Amino acid sequence: MMKKIGKFVLVFLSFFIAMHVMAAPAQFMAFQKLALYYNDTENKYYLAVHSIDDSTELKNLDVDNLHIKLKTKDGSEIDIERKDIIVIPLGDMYAKMDAQYTFFQFNLVIDTSASIGNSDLKLVEQILARFVDRLPAPFKAQIIKFSSKISKSPFTKDKNQLKQWIAQPYEREYTALHDAIGMAVEELKYAGQKVPLKFSVIFTDGEDTASERYKDESYFRNHIISLTSDNAIPLFIVGVGGVNVNLLRSISRFGHFEHVQNVPDVDKFFDFVEEMINGTYIFKIPAVSKLDNLKMIYIMKKRSSGKFTTIQDISVE
Repeated sequence: MMKKIGKFVLVFLSFFIAMHVMAAPAQFMAFQKLALYYNDTENKYYLAVHSIDDSTELKNLDVDNLHIKLKTKDGSEIDIERKDIIVIPLGDMYAKMDAQYTFFQFNLVIDTSASIGNSDLKLVEQILARFVDRLPAPFKAQIIKFSSKISKSPFTKDKNQLKQWIAQPYEREYTALHDAIGMAVEELKYAGQKVPLKFSVIFTDGEDTASERYKDESYFRNHIISLTSDNAIPLFIVGVGGVNVNLLRSISRFGHFEHVQNVPDVDKFFDFVEEMINGTYIFKIPAVSKLDNLKMIYIMKKRSSGKFTTIQDISVE
């Protein structure tokens, strides 16, 4: 039975189901893939999946009973022993000691252009500060603010520092949206492969009017789609009012785009992002080949009878 979730998560689920069907239909809908890549240093697959069913919520799931089967393109099937798999539930990592790890890394991209009223921008800053306060411990994040120009902070694990950067006044001119998104994705790309899940969360209230690097919309779209796909970096974008809906929806096809009419509704979007993070599991799986030679990953559980049953099939292609 699907869990009872709000409008934003239902839209997110419908979007992902549609995307998954276009790629390779799944027989099971317990998890949705967020990111998958091969870490050649550790010789492991990093798989990030999000719970989309009651049965895989943290309170209902026996993490110690999750098993993995791999299927290669030549038809071979390999069972990975549970002792060799690391499963990390982000929603269970709020202790201070969990901050020693970095299991997800992201940037918050904030539009400060003059088209946003002072009171609305202050409300957005409050929403973002609350979002930062609720993050699980094993994260690293940066703040990117943009108007005509773009300013970025270093990545940090310090929530107070992040909130200070969110509240710091910034120029209120035009909208270099394309350049800001490009910078955000590249910052995550060059962060390396040590972090299993990387993503960007973007707030904007208008179309691009000031980008210098990505002036051509078509080039920007194709480049960002390629960059986010190749580097497993989903974009989660909330646009208020007169934004370029088609463009933002297309570049966030590996994440999610939500169009709202009023700034207070941005709060619901960040509630959704928080739920997405808390419902995410990171799998570190011993690799049997590079991803080019892998066809399917099956997440399984062991029944009391001793038999294994699949709860999610994930296409690598």
